[in-house]
Amino acid sequence: MDTLVNSTTVSAVNDAAIAGSLGVIAVVTLIVLLVQREMAAAAGGRPAVVFRRVLHVGVVPLLIVFILIAAVKVSELL
Repeated sequence: MDTLVNSTTVSAVNDAAIAGSLGVIAVVTLIVLLVQREMAAAAGGRPAVVFRRVLHVGVVPLLIVFILIAAVKVSELL
C-alpha cells in the first residue's frame, strides 16, 4: 500500500513539473514569435508581409495557450 501511494505521489509531482515546464516553453516561444513579428513589421516590404502572415499562424494558438495558462493560475489563487 505504501509503495502505491508513494509512486502515485511521485508521478503526480513529475506530471506537475512537466506541465509547468511546457507552459514556460510555450510562453517563451510566444514572446520570440511576437518579437520576430514586430521586427518583420518594421522591416517592411513584401517578404516581410509574408513572413508576418506565417508568424501569425504560430502566434494565435500560443496566445490561446497563454490565456489558458493564465486562467488556470488565477483559478489556483482563488
